[in-house]
Amino acid sequence: MDKGKKASTSERLKEAMNAAGKKQADLVRETGLDRGAISSYLSGKYEPKQTAINKLAIALDVSEMWLWGYDVPKERSIAQKKNDDLAQIIVKLRKDPGFYEVVSMIADISEADRETIKPLLATLRSRK
Repeated sequence: MDKGKKASTSERLKEAMNAAGKKQADLVRETGLDRGAISSYLSGKYEPKQTAINKLAIALDVSEMWLWGYDVPKERSIAQKKNDDLAQIIVKLRKDPGFYEVVSMIADISEADRETIKPLLATLRSRK
């Protein structure tokens, strides 16, 4: 084990799954990783690469570095969560022309007008 590590990734992955009440099938569904890969990570046979560790950390709401076994806080920071949200927005902007159009319109209006439409957006969001 790397000298900077305090635990193995497989140990941390099991701990995070237990704390979140998630099973392997949940991670397959939430991350898009295949069952075999997750089994290999859980058994310690393979270490997840950065993309996989990021998906697992988001699904389990833990820090990537903690999940890799380092002695850092377990919780995802507010900054990490905001970056996760921004990444999802960028993916949606690239895939959904209608979403891109709406975001472009919002970007072009004044700050005062954005404040005016916030209550409407909040109401629409709560109806999901």
